[in-house]
Amino acid sequence: SLPMQHAPWIVPEALKPKVKDKLDSMEARGVIQKVEEPTDWISSMVVVEK
Repeated sequence: SLPMQHAPWIVPEALKPKVKDKLDSMEARGVIQKVEEPTDWISSMVVVEK
């Protein structure tokens, strides 16, 4: 398949602390990895509060 780059969704200010905590937790467990350099693959994240 071809590489895709999607524009990021805007996270509401009220949810930013929760989103950051969740992303930090997932990174610490090795579920996701922070990427600092350019990449061909970028997927959007949609935040939905339960």
